[in-house]
Amino acid sequence: MSAGGQQFSFGSGFVYGIPLLGSNLTPVLLGTLQECSYDISSSIKELYGQLQFSVAIGRGPAKFTGKAKIGAFSAEALNTFFFGPGSDGSATPTTVGGIQGVNKEVGTTSTNTYQFANHALGTFDLNLGVYYSVSGLYLTQVTASPAVGQYSVNASTGTWTFAAGDAAANAAGGITVAYTWLPSSPTRLIQSINNNAFPMGSAPVFEIVHNIPYATGGTDTTIKIYSAISSKLSFGFKNSDFTVPDLDFTIFANSAGKVLDLITST
Repeated sequence: MSAGGQQFSFGSGFVYGIPLLGSNLTPVLLGTLQECSYDISSSIKELYGQLQFSVAIGRGPAKFTGKAKIGAFSAEALNTFFFGPGSDGSATPTTVGGIQGVNKEVGTTSTNTYQFANHALGTFDLNLGVYYSVSGLYLTQVTASPAVGQYSVNASTGTWTFAAGDAAANAAGGITVAYTWLPSSPTRLIQSINNNAFPMGSAPVFEIVHNIPYATGGTDTTIKIYSAISSKLSFGFKNSDFTVPDLDFTIFANSAGKVLDLITST
């Protein structure tokens, strides 16, 4: 129990988001939460007479915002909190139809052509470039009849064609290709973000339950937010660090006028 009946809170806790619009409304966890903060601010209006100090004071419009930094890079969570419906028309992203793999492989041509290694297991999606494996120089893509230093690609079969006289490309392991592909039988869940051009004013609305347990002190704090929309999402990729998406959101009253519950227990 808490010391002297006081309430303590330690750590970032767990933030759950519950989408409020659409179908298949699936709650999600903002995984590996690094930090979460809230800010409530309002304007103050003062009435003055002939003297220096106000004779009356009142609080004007209030603004309630929040910010969360998350360590787990989840398309499902980003759909719920920012992008809105996934590609299956709900708040849950589709498990089929997304890019399953981004591959880069060293290839050896056969009769100056090369087909992507997984062609028997799925469908070619997009060419991401070709370079000579030895020199690292990129070849130029053309529509047909490539010359030395060029290639063409058949997107329906995932087959690259090189000039017959391009000795470097047609050598053993001479080219390195990069591409995306979609397997016929997915072996893992595909989480995709489908950010369509929604009408102005449209945004996913979600509820938040933020629980901060403090086992050592025997206390528990829970914040329930009834309606919120996200205003900003930022994330960067670093050479020697983890990706930590940063999410800003604004909180407002729901149709019943409810904004916030703050629940503490000892």
